[in-house]
Amino acid sequence: MMMQESGFSEPVISVTEVGGKSKIRQIKVTVYTSKGCIFCKEAIEMLREAAGHFSREQLGVEVIESRVDDKPELVESLDIVAVPTILVGKSRVIGLPRLEELESLIHEAMFFPTGL
Repeated sequence: MMMQESGFSEPVISVTEVGGKSKIRQIKVTVYTSKGCIFCKEAIEMLREAAGHFSREQLGVEVIESRVDDKPELVESLDIVAVPTILVGKSRVIGLPRLEELESLIHEAMFFPTGL
């Protein structure tokens, strides 16, 4: 597993007003996969588990799977060197991380979107 800063835009975060205070409600995590990739399936399952942990705290994590099969222009434009490639905020994870690492990256993207 490899983690690196990506050149991607800010994380997609929805904000809702609650009692006059803004509260972060949702962040989107994108996973680039391919059809025959066993590790990709595991990454999706792990992200859904992490999303479930955040939903208990009323913070949403939307997991978006994007298959790169037959999309060489997408692979090239995003510089995807292997699958699964997971984008969380400004971080990119290549390979299959541990659940704790994903949760940490999601937490960081939600609460520290410009970095620590």
